[in-house]
Amino acid sequence: MQTEKSRWNDPSLRWTCFLIVLMAGTAWATRGVLARAAAMKTSAATADSYYKLQPGTTAKVVLRLDEVARDTLTGTPLQRETDTLYRLAAQKPRQIVVDLAAETSVVMGKPPDIVPGAVVQVSGAIGPSHRLQATQVVILTGYVRVSSGAE
Repeated sequence: MQTEKSRWNDPSLRWTCFLIVLMAGTAWATRGVLARAAAMKTSAATADSYYKLQPGTTAKVVLRLDEVARDTLTGTPLQRETDTLYRLAAQKPRQIVVDLAAETSVVMGKPPDIVPGAVVQVSGAIGPSHRLQATQVVILTGYVRVSSGAE
């Protein structure tokens, strides 16, 4: 009869345990990558549709940031062409003002990536004066291209 100690010395048991741990680690890493990829999905809200929404409504907009001041972002809404191509409107649309809070999460980047010229997707509730109270900011700068409306 084998003792406990000699069972762990069995190479097939060691390899089996190693492969189980390796598969669990791979599954965990894959889940993380897929969650981040799902967050990359962009939306196609336009300035017109945004300003028709009632305060308190949840909205998602894609903006090219024009001004970044501490906890306030001001940006130009972009029109979606494809998942990776956005277009500036032919006529300059009204800018959207976004208020950030301490609990606003930043996905696909870090807060220092929020600079003028960056392309971001912002999710949150529409507040008074149609200011978007952000709950999440997704940095899309390296993922999407922006073309002018004249092209």
